[in-house]
Amino acid sequence: MVFFALNVLADSPRERLLLDSNWRFQLGDPAEIVSDPAKTNVAYYPEIPSISKITTAEMSGSTSETNLAKLRPDPVATHMGENVSTVQTNFDDSAWQSINLPHDWVVALPFDSTADTSHGYKSMITGAKSATTIGWYRRTFTLPSTYASKTMWLEFDGVYRNCLVWLNGHVLGRNVSGYSGCSFDVSQYANPGGTNTLVVRVDASRFEGWFYEGAGIYRHVWLVKTDPVHIAHWGTYVTNLVNGANATVTMQTQINNDGASSANCNLASMILDPGGNLLTNAVQAVTIGANTNKIVTQTITVTNARLWSLNSPALYKLVSTITQGTATNDIYQTSFGIRTFTWTATNGLLLNGQRVELQGMCNHQDHAGVGIALPDRVNYFRLESLKQMGGNTWRTSHNPPTPELLDACDQLGVLVLDENRRVGVDPQALCDRMGAKCEFIALQFDGIILALQNNQIDAIATSMSITEKRKKIVDFTEKYYTNYRRYRVSVKIGAT
Repeated sequence: MVFFALNVLADSPRERLLLDSNWRFQLGDPAEIVSDPAKTNVAYYPEIPSISKITTAEMSGSTSETNLAKLRPDPVATHMGENVSTVQTNFDDSAWQSINLPHDWVVALPFDSTADTSHGYKSMITGAKSATTIGWYRRTFTLPSTYASKTMWLEFDGVYRNCLVWLNGHVLGRNVSGYSGCSFDVSQYANPGGTNTLVVRVDASRFEGWFYEGAGIYRHVWLVKTDPVHIAHWGTYVTNLVNGANATVTMQTQINNDGASSANCNLASMILDPGGNLLTNAVQAVTIGANTNKIVTQTITVTNARLWSLNSPALYKLVSTITQGTATNDIYQTSFGIRTFTWTATNGLLLNGQRVELQGMCNHQDHAGVGIALPDRVNYFRLESLKQMGGNTWRTSHNPPTPELLDACDQLGVLVLDENRRVGVDPQALCDRMGAKCEFIALQFDGIILALQNNQIDAIATSMSITEKRKKIVDFTEKYYTNYRRYRVSVKIGAT
C-alpha cells in the first residue's frame, strides 16, 4: 500500500464552471409571443390534464401522453424561438431584474387568499397560465480562446418547469420536468474567445404536484469543458461485492470520442482510500471510433475495505484519467462507498449485515424564506439536524432531489428513499423516475436504499402485519430498484 496523498486534479484539462451569478430575469412573455403566430410555438406544449398522477383514462385517446407527444414540435428541428427578440444576442436586457441563482420567483410574489392553497396562496399561481407563471432568464459570459475545438456542455441541475434553452441565438432543446436535471452539448454553438449569451424560458403554468413547487432556475447551472476524447457526462458507474474483509470493485467507464478520426488512448482508473491515499491503479488501452463511444469495464480488489455505514460513512474515490501518449485528455472523479445492504421479510433492512431501523422524515425540497431555491448549506443543515435528532433516513418527497443533497447524505451517513415525480412509461416520466435526462447515467449515491415510484410505497396498507409489510417492501424493491440501477447505467431518450 502506498501512503501518500495525490493532487490528481491539479493539471486536469476538464473544467466545470459555475454559472450561478449575474443573471437577468423578467416575468412574462414578450408581446410578440402572443401576437405573432410564427413565434407562438415557443409557448405550445400540450400536456395531459393531470400531470401529478396519471389516470387510466389518460393512457389512451386524444388526450393521452402518447398522442400528445406526436403533436409537440421538436425544438431543434424547428429552430424554435430563434426569431424571438429576447433570444437575440443583441437584445437589451438592462431593464430586467438582476438576480443570482438559485432563484424561485414565486417567493417574491404577493400572497392571495384566492390562489391555490397547496402551492402557498401565491398570486395567480393556480395551475394555469397567468402573468406570474412565465419567466425569462439571460446571462452573458466570456470563454477563453483555449476552449476552441474542445467539447463543452451545459448542465441544469433543476428548473421548474418546462424550460427552453438557447445559446448565442441557437435553440439547444427543452426539458419539461421540474425536478430532473438536464444537459445540452454546446460545442458547436459556444464562442471561445468572445461573448456568449445564454437564454432560458421557464413555463411554470402547470402543477406537477399537490404541494408548493415554486418556479424558476432553482438549482445550479454549470458549463463543462473537456477534450473531445473524454469521460462521458455522468460516465462512470461503480459497484462492489464484499467478501469478508475485502471487496471486489467493478468500474464501468464510458469514453466518448467526439473527434473526426479514430482515437487510441489509455484509461487509468486509480482508487484512493477515504484518506486520499493511492490504493491501486488499473490501466487499459482503448480504441474508439470517430464520433462514437465505448464502455470499458475494469475490476480491482480492495483489501481490508472500510465499509460505508451510518456512523462511519467512509467514501473511496475513483479517479479516471484518459491519456494519449504523454498528453492528458481528461480527469474525472467519482466518490463511492463500499457496503452491502439487503432487504428481508424477517429482519427488514440489513446494512453491512447489521439490522437497521429506518428512522427519518418525508421532506419536501422547499424551505422557509427561500422556497425551492435552497443554498447548498441549507440542505446540509437540514441533514445535520436530522442526524442530531437521532434520525438516519431521508425520503425525498416527492421528486428527485438536487445532487448536492445526495452528496451530503453520502458524507453524513444518511439513508435515502429517493422518489421520482411522475408515474408513467412515457419518456418524460422515465426521466423523472431516473432523476436525470441524459444518454448515460451513473451517479454514485451510496446512501440510496430504495427508489420510490412516486407514492407507490404508500400503498403498503396499515392493516398488514409487520412481516407482511416487510415482504411487500422487499418485493417492490427487488422489482423496482433493480430496474432503477439498470436505468442509471445506460439510457437513451429522444428529445422532447
